[in-house]
Order: sequence, then structure tokens, then C-alpha cells
Amino acid sequence: MPATELDRRIVMLLVLAALLHIAVAGRMLWPAKPPKAAADPETVQLRWDGGVLAVCSGRDCRVRSDIDHVEPRLAPFFFQPIPVNDADAKLLETIDGIGPHLASEIIRVREQGVVFRSREDLLQVPGIGHKRVRQLESQFSFAGSQ
Repeated sequence: MPATELDRRIVMLLVLAALLHIAVAGRMLWPAKPPKAAADPETVQLRWDGGVLAVCSGRDCRVRSDIDHVEPRLAPFFFQPIPVNDADAKLLETIDGIGPHLASEIIRVREQGVVFRSREDLLQVPGIGHKRVRQLESQFSFAGSQ
């Protein structure tokens, strides 16, 4: 006996209802849980809650309203330039155009007592010339010191 168009539509509706039921039941059985604060105090989590960005480490979560002053390792998450005087090698390597060697050179020059106060101070780093300074200047902030 051939299936009619009405029979096909009924079967399709039953399949869709079954899939919807499975999706709803799945959410009731396994609800989405918010991420827990990290047990390790060095681990940082960013949470967006109600239009507010919170920085969480350990059991402590604080809303960040002072976007102008951010820990160096969090600067990229706030779309802020990286403070060249406080950044470690791993953070410097996240900048386009800086690899492990150039990051170590920046750290070495900084350890010699140089405080980068302007883009021209970057010229003291071997491997950074005028062209690279123009490339990097928007990605660095020169505030702060070691």
C-alpha cells in the first residue's frame, strides 16, 4: 500500500517531536553548568555575566571596572596593548612579529636596566629597527617598570 503525502508529513512530525523531546529531556538530565573557579590560584578565568566582565582566580571573582590598569598577562583579553616593561617572554611571543629569540632579547635589554619609556627605546634591542618599531608600537604600552 503506497504512503500518501499526508502519511509522510505525519511521520515527519512524529520524528521532529521525538527529537525535540530528546533535546529537552537531555537538558533536564544534563543541565549546562557554569564553569567553576579554578582551584589553582595561578589559573585565571574570564567570565562574561550580564554585560560585565569578571576576572576569577581561585575562589575569588572580581568585576573589572579599571580597564586602564590590567595585569600584563590579561592585557590581550581586554584588547589593551601589552606593557613591554612588565611582560614575560611568553606574553611577548604572543605579539605578531616577536618570536622566542626577540622576546629573550627584549628581556635581556630590560634586565640590563633599560626602561622602555617610548617607542624609540625599542631601538636598543638587537633585532628591532625602525620598520619593526612602527610595526610593534601599537601593540605595546610603555607605562610601568620592573
